[in-house]
Formats: sequence, structure tokens, C-alpha cells
Amino acid sequence: MGLVPVILSDGWVPPRGPHWPDFSVTVPERDVTQLVSILDGYGDRWSDMGTRDRETWLEWFSPPKQFNYIVDSCAEIMGSVKVSEALVRRAWPLLVASARARADFARLRVSVRATGSAALRHIRPGHGR
Repeated sequence: MGLVPVILSDGWVPPRGPHWPDFSVTVPERDVTQLVSILDGYGDRWSDMGTRDRETWLEWFSPPKQFNYIVDSCAEIMGSVKVSEALVRRAWPLLVASARARADFARLRVSVRATGSAALRHIRPGHGR
């Protein structure tokens, strides 16, 4: 029998392949204080889920399957790339310059707001807080 994974996460994205709810329990982070009662609610299903977990591990993640799983996952990622690497390399200096300009503008805006608030308090006491 296998062990049942308990996944405590709000944004966990399961690896492709098996149907994770069949052999695992996912609990939102906000419910961590109720974890024991949530797990108690699975009662008599633990044995079946543990068996499914072991079967899933053998089918998808055991050492003889790992190489093909990793290669297939990499191929899937490479197939989903929308922008060519060559284009990114050519555009990189512009992307960096744009990010720096946005950061400089944000710092300038904060500085102007702080200076403006101080000047307003000096001219009109009690205002600009």
C-alpha cells in the first residue's frame, strides 16, 4: 500500500498525467487550522487511496518511468513556447531598458508625491496628510 499525499496549497499545479484527486488530498492554505478534521473526513477511504497512490507511482513516477516522463514533459514545454529564443535575445536590451524606465518613473512619482505633500503642509497647515 502507498501513502496518500496531502497537499497544503492554494496554487499547486499538479504534474501532468495521473488524476490526482483519486489518490491525494488537497487542502487550501486558509484551512490549515482544520486540517485534522478534514483528514478525518476521509475515514475509510485511506486504504483505497493508498493503493491507488502506489499504482499511480508505479505507472508514472517509478525509476523505470522517470526518464520518459521527464523527456516527455520537456518536449511538452518546448512545444508550448510561443516566442522564439532568437527573438527574445534580440529584444532583450529593449525589455531591460523598458523595465528600468518603469522603475525610474515609479521612484520619481513617489518622490514627487512626497515633495508635493510636504509643500502642501507648509503652505496650508493641517492639509495634505
